[in-house]
Amino acid sequence: FFFNDTATTEIYTEQIVGSVRCVQETGMNVQDDSVWQLIEQKLLGERLHRYLPLQDVVKCAHAMAVAGKGSDNLFQTFEKYIIKHRLWLNEDTTSIAKDAFQIKQLGSPQLFSVLEDPHRDLEQAQRLEDKSGKTTTEGRRLSAEIKNQH
Repeated sequence: FFFNDTATTEIYTEQIVGSVRCVQETGMNVQDDSVWQLIEQKLLGERLHRYLPLQDVVKCAHAMAVAGKGSDNLFQTFEKYIIKHRLWLNEDTTSIAKDAFQIKQLGSPQLFSVLEDPHRDLEQAQRLEDKSGKTTTEGRRLSAEIKNQH
C-alpha cells in the first residue's frame, strides 16, 4: 500500500528508521530476509527514502551493508541521494557512508570523490574521474542524472 497523506508517510518512515536504529544500537545481526526485504520495499519501491534526512539514509545503507542485505539498485539509489544532498554531509555521516559502500563493494568513483570533499563541485569530481580512467558508463549516467536534478 502507498500513503499519500504526509503525516502518515512521516510516521511510517519514522517506524522504518526506528527499526533500523534499533538493529544498529543493539548490535543485533538480523539475518531474516523478510525484514530487510520489507525495508527495501518501503525505501525503494515506495520511494520513502525521499522523506528521510540524509543521516538516516546513510545509517540505513550502513545497517543493510553490515547485514549483507540490500540490492545493487537500492545502493544506487542511496548513492544518488547522497550525492544530491552532499552539502549536508558531516564527518561522521561521510565516514559511515564510505564504510557502507566499501563493505558492499559498490559506489562510483564520483561518490567516493564527493565523500572525500562534499563541497567539491560535481563537474570537478567528474574531471577527477575522467583523469583516473575509472569512470564507468554507470558513473557517467549517475552524474548526468544528478546534474539534471539541480
